[in-house]
Amino acid sequence: MADAFHFLEEPELVFAHEQVAVDPRDGLSMFGPADGPLPSAPYVAIGTAEGLRLWRDWVSAMNAPAACLDRSRQRAWPPYPGFDVAFGSPWPSAIRSFSLDKDALLVAARKADKHERTYAVAGLYLEHFDQIGRLDQKPAVAVCIVPDEVYVNCRTESYPYCCIRFSIYPLGIERHGES
Repeated sequence: MADAFHFLEEPELVFAHEQVAVDPRDGLSMFGPADGPLPSAPYVAIGTAEGLRLWRDWVSAMNAPAACLDRSRQRAWPPYPGFDVAFGSPWPSAIRSFSLDKDALLVAARKADKHERTYAVAGLYLEHFDQIGRLDQKPAVAVCIVPDEVYVNCRTESYPYCCIRFSIYPLGIERHGES
């Protein structure tokens, strides 16, 4: 019995103005979305001063076109036309940003007890929700920018760097969890 190879053609996708393309990257960059401009959801951003600066840089980069300079790699990494061109509306800026004290956030993220750690970190982010409720324009989303150390220390199975104990045995190193 011979193995048969069946090649399935890619379906054509429909984009704005009933234009078709096989590759969604090509279709979005040349024609835009089929449904027209996407409405943008108002949002607030909460993070440290550095995190908020990085978020603004990311938003700016999302709205700007980008391309791989090596033309031989452009099929794998096609030029990005920018969010506005691809989706018909720019990626919006936050309606309001709330800055967190980085030192207080890192102290909270280093608590030994995982429940206290999670409660303390979440509490610092949630402190601003009273102010959010009083904004004239109501946000649909709150974007929480989390520093790397908070991300590492506050995941479900994580242990803060300050609380990991190691024992060295002849066969290797064993982790004991929280101290």
